[in-house]
This record gives sequence, C-alpha cells and structure tokens, in this order.
Amino acid sequence: EVTPDHMLLLNGVFAPARTARVGALLSAGAPTADAYAIAAISHRRGGITNPLTDTGTILAADASGDPIVAATGNEWLADVLLSAHPRRTLSYALARAFPANAQAYYDEALEALFDVALPHLAVLKAALPLPLTTLFLAAADVALGVGFSVFSLGRFAPLALAAPLAAMHRAAK
Repeated sequence: EVTPDHMLLLNGVFAPARTARVGALLSAGAPTADAYAIAAISHRRGGITNPLTDTGTILAADASGDPIVAATGNEWLADVLLSAHPRRTLSYALARAFPANAQAYYDEALEALFDVALPHLAVLKAALPLPLTTLFLAAADVALGVGFSVFSLGRFAPLALAAPLAAMHRAAK
C-alpha cells in the first residue's frame, strides 16, 4: 500500500503510483525477479510509514500480497531520496541513531506540517535552480535536526524534573 505520489518501480522506471494502470508491470525487487502485472487498482486510507533506507527503496506489500519495489518517499523528493545524498544528512544520522524518537517526531510533529507544505515545496523545488534547491534542502535538514533535538529533549523533560524532585523528597525525610 502506497500513497498516490509515492514512487513505484513501474514498467522498469520509477513513476508515481497514481500513474499505474491495469496491465502495467511492478518490479518484485532483484533484477532477475519476476515482475507482476497489475490486475486491479483500489483506493483506501490507512496508516503510513516513511522509513529511511540506505538505498531510498523498500519492498512494499500488504499481508496477502507479493512485495514490490517502492521508493521510501514521494515524487517531489524522489531524485534526492534515490541518490546517495540522504546518507550524508543530519536528519538521516539522527533517525538512524534514534529510530523510535524519529518516528515519534514525524508522527507527532511533522506529518501534519508536511501534509500542508508538500504541495508548495514541490512547486518551489521545481522553480528553484539546483544550487538553491541544494541550499534549501541543507537548511531544511538543519532545521529538522534542531526540531528533532528540541522534540526529543522535551519528551525527557518530565524525567529530568523527576530526578531532582525525588532527591529533594528523600533529603527532606
């Protein structure tokens, strides 16, 4: 299950899922693996997971289906996610080191923001020359890293306050 703007290895090239048609071929992964012809297309809403991988791809499947190759992100950023660039970013390093916090940060703080911002970011990325796009993505990476740090520290604030309070309580006895 993927979103309409997620990229699939469709007829041998990455293309948005919304362009898939009955009869098109989906890749099963390895170069020698079978391709699957699309028999039907359905639409529904469910949970979304956006993993970070070294290759920018995953094998996606539901409980009863065969896996197909999909990009880990959507079309506006697929060229970046399918490159070696993400492995060199602060966001990637933080997500790799703290996966549970990174997923919580995305779920609780970023998902709604990205839902609103992505259409505008896609237009901006298409309009900017490559050097400015690169600069924008680098600045966004730093902003995401700072936001992640603040979010993560905030999650531990109750624990940070509890320790001195417990020590003062013991000292008062």
